[in-house]
Amino acid sequence: TEGIVLGHKISSKGIEVDKAKLEVIEKLPPPVNVKGIRSFLGHAGFYR
Repeated sequence: TEGIVLGHKISSKGIEVDKAKLEVIEKLPPPVNVKGIRSFLGHAGFYR
């Protein structure tokens, strides 16, 4: 049995990051200004 809670996959194996969420972060364009850097860090920081 497994489920997704707040972007994390919970299963009998433990807690993992949902692969679909990682793909979204990987496809983000490279930041070119301060606003873009803050946006990227906000997305990436959630999955630390």
